[in-house]
Amino acid sequence: MKFPLKPGYYWAKWRIAAEGTVEGDELTPSDFWEIAQVNENDPNWERNPAEDRALSVSLCGVSETQWRDCFVWGDFVAPLHNEPLPQPVPAVAVQIKRLEWREEPIPPAWECLASTGVGLYCIPLGRNLFELRFRDKDTLGVFDTLEAAKAAAQADHEARIRSAIDPVPAVAVVFASEEQISNLPPDPDDEGGAAYIPLRHTAAGKFQMPLYAAAAVPLKEKNI
Repeated sequence: MKFPLKPGYYWAKWRIAAEGTVEGDELTPSDFWEIAQVNENDPNWERNPAEDRALSVSLCGVSETQWRDCFVWGDFVAPLHNEPLPQPVPAVAVQIKRLEWREEPIPPAWECLASTGVGLYCIPLGRNLFELRFRDKDTLGVFDTLEAAKAAAQADHEARIRSAIDPVPAVAVVFASEEQISNLPPDPDDEGGAAYIPLRHTAAGKFQMPLYAAAAVPLKEKNI
């Protein structure tokens, strides 16, 4: 790229400091690719965007205005006035619901029942011990208390559901430049401070560091 012809953020190497730049001789020439902000300098810049002073350049940490011919230019990164990025659909963590128990008069006594999509849990009542059955034929255990039998049913139910689920590999939402990330200040200077960096929806050039929407991993159902 010769030099930018519209405002925005661009990759650039600062090679020459504009006249009057404090410590400009020490700061340039730089071989470090960084984000430069190209601004409107002339209100009528669109009439002749190639004119030397139509657009100016700002650098983080440099108070003096720079000009486009002071840089080696790389790719365009983002518009100056960014529209918000579309919000990704959040990754959904699966939380298995609690079993809902009910008591019914089933001879020879009452039973505590919980219906699920994979089968019925039942616990006969009126005995010294509490036998947990599944689908009224498989005995899953005998417990001293009704609460312990219900807890075992819940654990069995969750294990059956999770065994029918495949984790989906996490997919990056955007990609960042590792160089830019490593050069971020450790903390903002004040409570409202922030640092802005460009991102890409796809990996390209220096943008190779994947960023994810959430730590939770979405799940998909197996074919059973």
